[in-house]
Amino acid sequence: MRRSRLHLPLAASCIVLGAFPLRAVKADAPRAASTPLASLVMRLDASFDPPPVVAVSPRIHAFDAPDFPYIALRLEHDYTQQRVTPDRTAAAGRVTPIHTAVVEASRTVKVLVGGTLTYDSNVLRLPANVDPLTAVGVSSKSDVISTAYVGLSIDKAYAQQRIEGEVTETAYRYANLATLNYAAFEYRGAWHWRITPRWGGTLQAERRVAAASFADSQFSQRIQRNLRTTDNYRFSLDGALFGGWHALFGAYQNQLKYDQGFAPQNSSRTQGVEAGIKYERASGSAVTVMQRSIQGEYLNRVPDAANVNDNAFRQHDTELKLDWNVSGKSVMRGRLTWIDVRHANFAARDFSGLAGEWGYVWSPTGKVRVDLTAKRDIAPWWQASSSYRIDDSLSLTPTWQVGAKAAVRARWERTQSDFRGPVVPQTDALRRDTVQNVQLGMDWNPLRNLVLDASVQRQWRASNTAGVDFDARIAQFNAKFKF
Repeated sequence: MRRSRLHLPLAASCIVLGAFPLRAVKADAPRAASTPLASLVMRLDASFDPPPVVAVSPRIHAFDAPDFPYIALRLEHDYTQQRVTPDRTAAAGRVTPIHTAVVEASRTVKVLVGGTLTYDSNVLRLPANVDPLTAVGVSSKSDVISTAYVGLSIDKAYAQQRIEGEVTETAYRYANLATLNYAAFEYRGAWHWRITPRWGGTLQAERRVAAASFADSQFSQRIQRNLRTTDNYRFSLDGALFGGWHALFGAYQNQLKYDQGFAPQNSSRTQGVEAGIKYERASGSAVTVMQRSIQGEYLNRVPDAANVNDNAFRQHDTELKLDWNVSGKSVMRGRLTWIDVRHANFAARDFSGLAGEWGYVWSPTGKVRVDLTAKRDIAPWWQASSSYRIDDSLSLTPTWQVGAKAAVRARWERTQSDFRGPVVPQTDALRRDTVQNVQLGMDWNPLRNLVLDASVQRQWRASNTAGVDFDARIAQFNAKFKF
């Protein structure tokens, strides 16, 4: 990427920062260390890209979570959400996150610098019986990926208003597959506005850039750079009515665009509105009911009767959400969402079903935390043998703070994917995949502004469809410095 592309956003950032002078703001109560606003994740494997239908709602954005194998280039890892302090909020019935004893100084503007070094034994997610030289024209399945980034972040509170923002420029370099090199400019900003202490909301914008999934691309396309750019814009309103009751409203527009196209999913643009009501207790436990209406279009596509491919759809969601602070050491979260998708021209592509998520966080001591999550997701899938896919996943993530500056984490995850809704008769069984991921890592804060983490993991997929299995082993080291 030319240097001018970085200078323009950085110059714009300086103009914005000029409007918010650097001075200390006295808070009414202690506040946790500032949370970074972006976690850059490059997916290079079986984690298929967020579908345009499901991704329009942040509550149904689970496809962007690590449900499938990926190379996690976490350049802005949020450690304040992964570690546990002593139970200072136990009286309020809430579990506090694990974090180190090092508290970052509160500053309005921060400079972000960091990078990642990753070794992947099967970066293109090729099956074991496939010769990489014959399939894609490279001599080895493995590669070493390095990244480096620089950015600026802002966090400014004034009266009842708060503004957060971040811009980063990241360079990705492959040691062997130089055709996959790219640079990504990303940003995220939010204005947390409030008219009165009881009425407020958020206005936010975000751009993310990552490589498209290799796992479900044609072999010939896997050595071609194919970036997916996601632009999200959202307005939300939360008004406290009386006795714990809240009125909720939201409006949003999302766009997902691929450089080279991605056969199972497509570039799309969606607009939606949502409205609901929430009842919240003083302990923080809450029940929410939401209704959403979404309209979407697939970019650069016309209706294709031969392949039963449509160019527009409508989606309606009805959602029930539960947030329950069980005790000072445990929290339970749940969501049930009925999704109904109707296409403009071909009813054969329509689908509906129940998605949901259940999560339980247990912190038996100030140094141990266990996260257990089960969820079901539904997303469109554009193939003759399938119109949509259902993913049922289960994950377990224990974290142990071994000292004031270090924590050890592990993760096990299993996802079963069922591909349904064929538009042509199938003689064989419908495709079913099972993806598993096992990971062990360590986080270390040797200095107040320096964060290091390292991990090793194994990811593999088994399927009843030939040519989609893979096995990969990954080792990575991340470094982040903020000043």
